[in-house]
Amino acid sequence: MIFAFLLLVLIPELWWLHLTLCYVSYRHALFTCTKIMPQEGDITLIEKDAWFKLTSEAKHTEGTISYGKVFASLLIVEVYTESGEKVKFAFTVSAMGSDAWSHLSRTALQAK
Repeated sequence: MIFAFLLLVLIPELWWLHLTLCYVSYRHALFTCTKIMPQEGDITLIEKDAWFKLTSEAKHTEGTISYGKVFASLLIVEVYTESGEKVKFAFTVSAMGSDAWSHLSRTALQAK
C-alpha cells in the first residue's frame, strides 16, 4: 500500500497502476480475513491460562492464545496448538454478544 501511494505521488501519470495495486491489496486483505474467520462454532475460554477452544462441525482447534490485536471492529487472535501449529482467527464485534466480545478481546489482548 505504501508503495502504491509513493507511486501516485512521485509519478502521477501512472494513476492506473496505483488503482490496480490498491485493488489487488484490497482483494488480498479480503481473502485473508475471510479465510481465517470461522463461520460458526462454540468458543471456550479459560482466562487465567489464556486457553482457547473453538469447536464447530468443520474445525476443532484448541491451544494457548499467544497474540491478540484489535483493528476497529475486528479481533485477530493467534493460537498455538499442542502440536506446535500456529492458527489465526478473526472475529467481528457483530459475531457475538457484547459480554462475550469483551471477554474474548480482554483475554486475547492480555495474552503474552
